[in-house]
Amino acid sequence: MAGYPPAYPPAAPAPGDQPPLTSGPRTSGKATTVLVLGISSLVLLCAVFAFLPVSVVPAIVALVLASGAKREINQSGGALTGLGAIKAGVICSWVAIGISVAWFALVIALIALGTATESTIESTSDAMSESGVGLVGLVAGMPLLAQVRRRLSPVSPRTSKET
Repeated sequence: MAGYPPAYPPAAPAPGDQPPLTSGPRTSGKATTVLVLGISSLVLLCAVFAFLPVSVVPAIVALVLASGAKREINQSGGALTGLGAIKAGVICSWVAIGISVAWFALVIALIALGTATESTIESTSDAMSESGVGLVGLVAGMPLLAQVRRRLSPVSPRTSKET
């Protein structure tokens, strides 16, 4: 029997006899959307820092979609996953919103500090013209820097009454 080929393989089962192919749970599309929007809000925050509202829009949309995505996953009975993606997207969204709000508050405070008195405006424009920074310097903190320079500069022998 050593020279004979092996016996024929067993016959394939009939189509109705095969068990259905089951795949594991799949990731929710809404969860992926929340994650992508959260990450894109951070990317936009870094890329387009001057236009903060642009980065806040996808963050807010991600936060709105997150509750519906969680509900969808919880009601799926284990067929959908993605709670971790939702959590990461929500965290990225809140970080982008927090940084945007803090930056906006800083800019408002610097503008208020820079326009509080007439002398502050003059010293700010002098400091800006000396540094050559322009509008970017104004937004980045030149009014605050001018205040600090004025307060740290040595006291001049003249007083305001003499001038």
